[in-house]
Amino acid sequence: MILLKLISPKEPPAKKSDWKFRHKVYRALLKMYFLFYSKGVIEDRIVVNGVEVIHSLRDSWFENELRRFNINITTTLKDVPKNSLRKKRYHRYCLFKWEDKLTVVHAGKNFSVARKNRVSVDADMAGHLQTSSERDKILSVLFNGNGKDKAVPVKKTTGTSETSEKPKKPQTTISRQTKKKRHFKDTVEPHRESPLVVPPTELPVQDSYTQHAGFEENDVF
Repeated sequence: MILLKLISPKEPPAKKSDWKFRHKVYRALLKMYFLFYSKGVIEDRIVVNGVEVIHSLRDSWFENELRRFNINITTTLKDVPKNSLRKKRYHRYCLFKWEDKLTVVHAGKNFSVARKNRVSVDADMAGHLQTSSERDKILSVLFNGNGKDKAVPVKKTTGTSETSEKPKKPQTTISRQTKKKRHFKDTVEPHRESPLVVPPTELPVQDSYTQHAGFEENDVF
């Protein structure tokens, strides 16, 4: 693959009759490499109940070179029995820079995991993403696309809390002013009209007694 990148022409002529010798040699090398490439390339699609799963393993740079030199790589699908796939041999050659990509499409939105030199995730649907830790030997990715984004609270998305707090501010200031005025009247004006003063009760004088008929002062009752 390094050899192809070194001798790759910038722009081949539009007509094959105008091609030079190096263009023809380069196209012949591409067709030879394509024989190895076709043994390991993957383009699988699985559709079940409106959910589409796409698994691809391709070299984008190499396929772009094939298109530039008019090498057809399109495929046609036909009905075959399930056992026919056992006859196909698969081998992934290290000549190419493979990019493994898994994509799930549902309701017009997709989630994809791509593995090239590094692992990257691309999604435009809500859900919860989990991955294995760096200490684990195997890298595992779990995505739960349940339609609700757990990382974002529901209150922030609806915006009901912000609209309910704004009209409360002027009401609280008016209520505080009215309370102060009523408190001022209640403490000043009612005190002038009817002061809350309790008169002292007259206590009986000591050594006083009530004389009953038929008893003297020193008689004990």
